[in-house]
Amino acid sequence: MATNQNDNIDRVILGAFNSSGSLVGEILNIGGTVNGRDQTGAFELATALSSSNVQTFTSNGTWNKPSVGQWVQVILVGGGGGGQGGGRSPTGNTGGMVGGVGGGGGSVVFSSYLPIASLNTTEPVIVGSGGAGGAGVSTQNTVGVVGTAGGFSQFGTVPSTSSNNGSAGFGILLRASGSQGGGFGEYTGAAGGAGGTAAGTAAVTPTATSSYAAGGGGGGGAILNGRTATVGAAGGSAGTAVFTITGGSAGTSAGGAGGAGGSAGATSWRGGAGGGGGGSSTTSPQGGPGGAGGFPGGGGGGGGSRYGVSLNTGATGGKGGNGANGIVVVITW
Repeated sequence: MATNQNDNIDRVILGAFNSSGSLVGEILNIGGTVNGRDQTGAFELATALSSSNVQTFTSNGTWNKPSVGQWVQVILVGGGGGGQGGGRSPTGNTGGMVGGVGGGGGSVVFSSYLPIASLNTTEPVIVGSGGAGGAGVSTQNTVGVVGTAGGFSQFGTVPSTSSNNGSAGFGILLRASGSQGGGFGEYTGAAGGAGGTAAGTAAVTPTATSSYAAGGGGGGGAILNGRTATVGAAGGSAGTAVFTITGGSAGTSAGGAGGAGGSAGATSWRGGAGGGGGGSSTTSPQGGPGGAGGFPGGGGGGGGSRYGVSLNTGATGGKGGNGANGIVVVITW
C-alpha cells in the first residue's frame, strides 16, 4: 500500500552518505560533528523546502514520478527477523534449556540527493516482510525452532545501459537488508539478544546500533539446571535520547509473554524497537511467547523455555515473536 501526499514542510531527514561511505550533497548536522555521521541527531536539509511530494509504501508497489520537482530522496527500512521459539528441557532436576534468541532488527538506508531526471517514470518498490517467529517445541531436551529472517526493502531497478554508446541510462537500485542488517545497510539493524542459558546466564537485551536502525528482540528466559524458571529480556530500544522508542517488556518467570516493541510509525523515518523475550516456566503449560517487533523493522522477542518433566503432557516452549514489516518512503522536492 502506498500513500501520496504533498506537504508544505521546512525540514526533511537526510542521510547524505552513499554505500561506500562518501559524503554526497550538503548537510546540516544537529548534535554532532559538521559534515560527519551523527548517531544522536537527525540530518536535515540545509535549505528549507517550500513543498514536497511524499510517497509512503508499507507493501510492494510502484513509485510514480511527480510532474514537478528536481530532487528525490529515498528512505528504506528492512523487515525485522522473527524470534526463536523456546525449547523444552530434559526430564529430571538436573537438565536445563536455553531460551530462544531474539530476531534481528532491519537496517535503514537514507539515499543521497538523486536527480529526478535520472529516474524512470515509474520505479518498482519492494517492502521487506517481517520474519515469522519460530515455534516452541514439546519434545524434551530440544531447542526451539529458529525464526525466519526479515526481507529486504528495495527501490528501483539496475540502471539500464544505452545501446548506442554504452553509457549509463536511467534508473537506480537501493536496498536495505532485513533482520540483522548486512552490506546494504547504512545503519545496520541490531542483532537479536541471546536467550538465557541453563548455567544461569541471563537473557540479553540488545544494544542499539544507531539512532535510526531498528532494535533487536530480547532473548527468551531459560530453564536453569535444577529446574528453575527465569525471566526473559526486554527488547532493544530504538531512536535517540530525545526521541526514544522503547523495547518490549520482559516476560516473567511464570511463562509471562514478552511485550510488543514500540512503533516508530510511518513518518519518523527510523526503525521500530524490538519485542521482549518471553519468560520460561516450570508450571504453566507453555513458556512465554516473545513479543512482536515494533513497526517498522523491529525484531521479534525469543520464546521462553518450558521444564520437561514427562508428567506435563503437551507442555511446550513459547513461540518466538514476529518481526515487523519494513517501509519505503520516497520524497520529491
